[in-house]
Amino acid sequence: NNVFIRLPRNSDMAWNRYVAPFNYGLWLAVAIAACNLSVCLALTACGHERNQGLTLPAAFFYIQACFCQQGQTHRSR
Repeated sequence: NNVFIRLPRNSDMAWNRYVAPFNYGLWLAVAIAACNLSVCLALTACGHERNQGLTLPAAFFYIQACFCQQGQTHRSR
């Protein structure tokens, strides 16, 4: 008896490892939530004098950083 194992293409496996645990609907909800939170952060920062220079791209960057740091045990000082 022979066993044939087909190796998957590298391009198919690289991104699938990161997004495979959740389905498309959940990833879409996370992306929409990140965009909505970015807009809310930019709008609320406009009302405060100390954050007058906060732009929408900067707010989007801050929200993405918050999502990426979820689950971290080390807190920055």
